[in-house]
Amino acid sequence: MKMSCMVVGCGSTGNVCNILQERREKWIGALRRADLTEQKLKYGRICSKHFITGKPAKLTEKNHPDGIQNKNSRTNF
Repeated sequence: MKMSCMVVGCGSTGNVCNILQERREKWIGALRRADLTEQKLKYGRICSKHFITGKPAKLTEKNHPDGIQNKNSRTNF
């Protein structure tokens, strides 16, 4: 299955980031999508356009603004 960005209205297929397990629930909540299934979550990614620095923060960076995607989405944080 082709991997693409899960942010509504994006659809980018380039430079996608794996969802980090520790932040998974926050990321899913930030997507605000009612149509997410386990299949979509398994193959879904968030592309670099939705992070201030272009990539998610490291797990050790608990207070980094890129802890969850927060840019170029319908509801920015």
